[in-house]
Amino acid sequence: MLSGVACGLFAVACHSRRSNAALPSIAPMLLTDSDTVWVTRRNGIRVLFVASTLTNRLPQRIYVRRCRQSGLVGIEKRVNASWQRVYEPVCALGDISVLALGPNQSHNDMHRVTIGPFYPRFNVAEMEGEYRAQYGVYTEYETGGRSGRPISKLAPEEWRMTNTFRIVER
Repeated sequence: MLSGVACGLFAVACHSRRSNAALPSIAPMLLTDSDTVWVTRRNGIRVLFVASTLTNRLPQRIYVRRCRQSGLVGIEKRVNASWQRVYEPVCALGDISVLALGPNQSHNDMHRVTIGPFYPRFNVAEMEGEYRAQYGVYTEYETGGRSGRPISKLAPEEWRMTNTFRIVER
C-alpha cells in the first residue's frame, strides 16, 4: 500500500504548479511509515504517533529544523478540496536543533501528538479523516547571523510534506 502512495506522490512532486529552475522536481522526500495513524484514548486524553522517514534525494546537504528531536512542524487536514492547518507543536527556543542530512541519507522521525485540555490544541471537530504532516526542511541553514537568528532557505512545499494518511480512533 505504501508503494502505491509513494508512486502517487511522485506524480504530485513532478507536476508541481510552482516553477523553480534551480530546484529540480524529485521523488518524495517524506513518507509516513503507515497510511493509517491510530488514536488511543485514555482518561479524556488522546494520543497519536506520526512516524515518518525523511530521505535526502538531492545532490546537496539539506537541513531539518527539529523541536525535541522531531522535525514535524504541523499537521494539515483535507477539508472539502483544501488543506487546513489543525496542529502546530509548541516549541521553546532551547528545544530547537538542526539535523543535517547529506545526499542519499535518511532519518527516521517519530512525533507524539497529545490532545487534551492542557495540551496544544488539535483543532478539528471530527478527528477521523485525511491528513498530511509538514516538516521544517531547508536547502540552506546557517546559525549566527547578525541578529543571532538563523539564516535559512525553506525548501519547496512538496519537499516538506508527507504523503497523505488517515487518522482513525480505536
